[in-house]
Amino acid sequence: MGYDNSKAGGEDRKGEALRTAFIAASILALLLYGIVFASWAHAWQYSDAMSYMIGFPTGKDFINLYAAGQILAQSMELFTLFDSKSYADYLTKLFSRNVDQYHYVWSYPPSMLLPARLFAGLPYLPAFALWSAATLAIYLGGLHLAGLRGWWLAAALLAPGAAVNLFFGQFGFLLAGLLIGGLSQAGRRPVLAGIMMGLATVKPQMGLLLPLLLLANRQWLAMAWAAGTAAFLLALSMAVDGLEAWRLYFDLTLPVQRMFLEEGRGFYMLLTAAPFMAAKIYGLPVALLYVLQAAIALLCAVVVYRMGRRATPPAALAFTLVCAFLATPYAMAYDLVILAGAGLLLLAAQPGYLDKTSRAVVFAMIWTLPLAAASGKMEIVGLVPVVIALFAWQLWHYAHQCSDYSDAMRKSKSAP
Repeated sequence: MGYDNSKAGGEDRKGEALRTAFIAASILALLLYGIVFASWAHAWQYSDAMSYMIGFPTGKDFINLYAAGQILAQSMELFTLFDSKSYADYLTKLFSRNVDQYHYVWSYPPSMLLPARLFAGLPYLPAFALWSAATLAIYLGGLHLAGLRGWWLAAALLAPGAAVNLFFGQFGFLLAGLLIGGLSQAGRRPVLAGIMMGLATVKPQMGLLLPLLLLANRQWLAMAWAAGTAAFLLALSMAVDGLEAWRLYFDLTLPVQRMFLEEGRGFYMLLTAAPFMAAKIYGLPVALLYVLQAAIALLCAVVVYRMGRRATPPAALAFTLVCAFLATPYAMAYDLVILAGAGLLLLAAQPGYLDKTSRAVVFAMIWTLPLAAASGKMEIVGLVPVVIALFAWQLWHYAHQCSDYSDAMRKSKSAP
């Protein structure tokens, strides 16, 4: 898998128009994003930056990774991190600001405790700057490895999803770089691809469909290295932090995650971009939510495998990552930067995708989708998975049209 844009010919008029439209739309979207959050910030009267970050309605999600590093550096019991009440009390002492229970919770697998140690000796703001710069470099590096060059990388920086992820201090850049870069290299550099995809298991729900795409393309070596890398991370985590960390994760963290999923309200619902939460917004009971999510996940597994057998690599890569947002109940708004990168890779390889107005409109909606939470409207957020599903449906039909055309051309050339 992969596309080297450097081998493409000169840009035609459509390419120039596409570039102009992307840059203009992205700048306007980022300005809108800034205006919305500036208006929110105006209502919060805090005297210093740390109070602002603790109390701001979006929060700063990097606080979790940073606090974990401090707990480990002080040789405190891991119970402090995994227990929500003890964790809130610790954050209150760490930042000298009142932090309510469940305002922040540790929600990651214990393997994330390994990189958390890197920030143990730093003040919060330098640590946050380091995390942002490092994950942004991984994001751009993964896209560059996949073949994006020049203005395509600039467009990736201007994507609204990039701004949302940067603001939250989340894992979207890291996951996008590892997943897109890894999948793009599965056919050419399977060892590198496997290692990158294995490292992405720090947030495993976004990579559940990857094995099916690799299986469809018979990329056994990449699969083996991905599984081996994930197993190595697990073993290293157990060796460094012990089995206790994993016991606490299953006993304390996962029940809180389930509580948020089933009972979470307010801003948590605004940030979730998954069918489970959308159906919850529109009033479906919890039992039906699980049935619906399971059915969608099964459908996604089937179509990803079939897509991998038939479509071009960029289309199959984009389709798999789009379906990942439908197959899991834990997809968040700041993870949507993954779709921005995958979409750019698709357009760089197959600019004809936007020939149809309907596809261009849906792609524009996908591009600005991370800003849905800024509307503050549950009804709008409830439509986010619908837009993602529509994008997947269009990708499916486009890939099959291209495949049918290629088959017809091969048959005409082989005819006597």
